[in-house]
Amino acid sequence: MQDIQPKLQEIQEKYKNKPEKQQQEIMNLYKEAKVNPVAGCLPLLIQMPILFGLYNVLRNPVDWGVFADQAALQNADMVFLWVKSLTKPDYILAIISGVTTFGMQMLMMPKDQQQGSMKVMTYVMSAMMLYWGFMFPAGLTLYWTAGNLFSIAQHYLVMNPLKAKLANSKEEVINESKPRNKK
Repeated sequence: MQDIQPKLQEIQEKYKNKPEKQQQEIMNLYKEAKVNPVAGCLPLLIQMPILFGLYNVLRNPVDWGVFADQAALQNADMVFLWVKSLTKPDYILAIISGVTTFGMQMLMMPKDQQQGSMKVMTYVMSAMMLYWGFMFPAGLTLYWTAGNLFSIAQHYLVMNPLKAKLANSKEEVINESKPRNKK
């Protein structure tokens, strides 16, 4: 997606008064570049059943058979770090979740897209995570926060060195439309 951004912006500027033509040209660009614009949604769709299940289990662990009765839940529901209970909202964890979401969004977003609707979306997502952290069980907020921290670490430990290696590489990027020499 980052590689085709200049062409995408060119199409948006060229056809800004013709939305139908603009959409058609953008779809042609995606086909030509072999890019699926909704491919980024797949990990979210995979996580949805996990989130729903985790939410239900953390709200009512006795009803879902995690504990035999309420007394067993009370015995097991101990302090984790500073969080008194993973089944009730924790405000410090909610704030950390909102901050890590904002940090992850800003880190992952290309610099040329950090304006307009994408920037607004960063603030909206961070605010939603903050709000949900105040409303949902702390275990679910902990899951989101751990995922954000993992994504940030992955970016720094894997993606940055990989980008630097590719930038320093003298190898030519394969152009699928250009025929290759057969030996």
